[in-house]
Amino acid sequence: MRKQDLDLSIISDPKNVYYFTGIPTMPVLSLVYSACLPTFLLVFRDDKTALLVSQRDAKIAGDNFDGDVVTYVNYDLRQHIIAYPDFVAKQLKKLLSKRGSRIYRVGVESWNISHTSLRALRQSSPVEFYDLSKSILRMRATKDPDELIAIRESCDLSDFAYSIAKSASIQGRSEIEVYGIVQQVLIKKVGSYQFFAGDFVSGERSLAMGGPPTSRCLNNGETFILDLWLTTRGYWSDTCRTFVVGGRPTATQMQVLELLKRAMAAGEEKLRPETSGREVYKAVFDVIATAGLGDRFPHHAGHGIGLDDQEPPFFIPASDEVLTDGMVCTLEPGVYIPEVGGLRIEHDYLITQGRAERLTSYPVDL
Repeated sequence: MRKQDLDLSIISDPKNVYYFTGIPTMPVLSLVYSACLPTFLLVFRDDKTALLVSQRDAKIAGDNFDGDVVTYVNYDLRQHIIAYPDFVAKQLKKLLSKRGSRIYRVGVESWNISHTSLRALRQSSPVEFYDLSKSILRMRATKDPDELIAIRESCDLSDFAYSIAKSASIQGRSEIEVYGIVQQVLIKKVGSYQFFAGDFVSGERSLAMGGPPTSRCLNNGETFILDLWLTTRGYWSDTCRTFVVGGRPTATQMQVLELLKRAMAAGEEKLRPETSGREVYKAVFDVIATAGLGDRFPHHAGHGIGLDDQEPPFFIPASDEVLTDGMVCTLEPGVYIPEVGGLRIEHDYLITQGRAERLTSYPVDL
């Protein structure tokens, strides 16, 4: 804000409001519903702050936010039962008008803020807008200690999920049944709702690299890719293992797995500060290409994780994003061969003290 001489910054993405305040204003079970209950974090030039939230979130905001908390009615039989953005924009306009001082230069998240909110701001004064979206995304790339605690918990849950999934992946059982078994055990372990999704693709479906679980039944000898996504307090783990149904991989499947392990090890060597995303990708790709299977590795070699399952840095040929201490990322080499099946492995890592700390430990064995 000081660099761009801003009078005000308005944070409107619920994930970024959570990032800056630690206050979860969006329901765990429904991101769609949260879009009907906008939240705004306002940071003024004089370091004063305000949080505009629905009455539903008034208590958690009041208990945890040090600045001013301003609420709007999100459910009122005399007016509305959903507070749509046009109504909330009027509340935002009222909040700013009560402050009194003129506001001319405003930072907003152009990727998220609604047109009706921008219009309301313009009606208050001749405002000049500056985009904060990429700046906040760069800030989020380096994780704070509390964020790392949540990510580590998600990684531990991921390791636990694979221990259940492997024993559940037997001939005759469907992909969706395996998913359901793991989800049920996770909920019992956590003691409440637990977000759990990912790729569950077996047999010929594994050649497509990913997709949700279906009623397709597993058969002995085929590969079963499980790319699992879990969250803890909004923070993700993203890992992948490939199982061979029946537990008896062929010699060729074992050779491919060993190739993927070597590719992952090469990527791990590059997970150091000042290394670019393209260098990490190249290290992984070159191992696979040297084995003559470069055309069978059609996707990225990994990416950052945090409040999103995929965020910078991205390990692709075009990436000039540079690794720094505090980043959390994945490595996920994969090879997809019709007569062998699709195979992919993935670990999560923290860049710390100039090296890569592996956060996930469940074996990548078939």
